[in-house]
Amino acid sequence: MEGRRRGDEPDDEGWQPDPVEEWRKRFDAIPAALDRVVSKKLCKDYPPGTALVVYVNLGCYGAY
Repeated sequence: MEGRRRGDEPDDEGWQPDPVEEWRKRFDAIPAALDRVVSKKLCKDYPPGTALVVYVNLGCYGAY
């Protein structure tokens, strides 16, 4: 999700349900999000011989 950063969510909110209606929206956003972050990485100046790996941990449940 745009603007979300790993580790910025407060710990005191507790568990919240994940509505089924939101699953498809997040699933459909995956290609654009991957393109955005991979393009951003490719613009950086890395030393020669550097290999980049993108780990993807998707929780899309039944959306295929």
